[in-house]
Amino acid sequence: GWESIEEESYKLFANAVNPGDVVYDVGANIGTYTILALQKSAPGGRVVAYEPVDLTRDFLKLHLQWNSGSDRVIVRPVCCGSQAGQASLYFREGEMSGDSGLLPVKGARSMMVPVRTLDSEVEELGLVPTIIKIDVEGWELEVLKGAEHILARDRPLLFLSLHPEALARLHTSTGVVQAWLEERGYHSQVIATDHEIHLVATTNPTVVR
Repeated sequence: GWESIEEESYKLFANAVNPGDVVYDVGANIGTYTILALQKSAPGGRVVAYEPVDLTRDFLKLHLQWNSGSDRVIVRPVCCGSQAGQASLYFREGEMSGDSGLLPVKGARSMMVPVRTLDSEVEELGLVPTIIKIDVEGWELEVLKGAEHILARDRPLLFLSLHPEALARLHTSTGVVQAWLEERGYHSQVIATDHEIHLVATTNPTVVR
């Protein structure tokens, strides 16, 4: 029932993606947003999907096969952050619960994973994003900090799922994230609230309706 939890976010995201767009899905999980981006950006669009958990990534790839999307989607088995390096990824063995991430989770296993910045990813892949969706269990601001160059140069539309409790553990908040975006010329608005706070952020508020 993922679509019933984030209904407004899914609807707005689907309406925002246009044919030919390049969409970066950071925290792709099993591919719900990835598949939407794949369908709406057809025929010429591209999607880059980030999912570091092996089991979840296997299901993401299976869903792409079922939707004939393997040729237009690049699946990256890495995490994104403010600096390149290595970090402990916490995940639940044998589950695709959606709460895996770089913050410790009670009862979760951990493994070391590579961390890349979105700035370096864009440079390496040669695909400039028009839309970036980020849902990384509290690590959203770190991902944004690693994308400062492309945010300043390319001004992509942003869809963020913020996690208040996880952000608090990092001594920050949704307000801090919004203020950080505002300092860089982005206007953000809350589009839905459930266990997360879903934001859209843009330098052109007329783009999203």
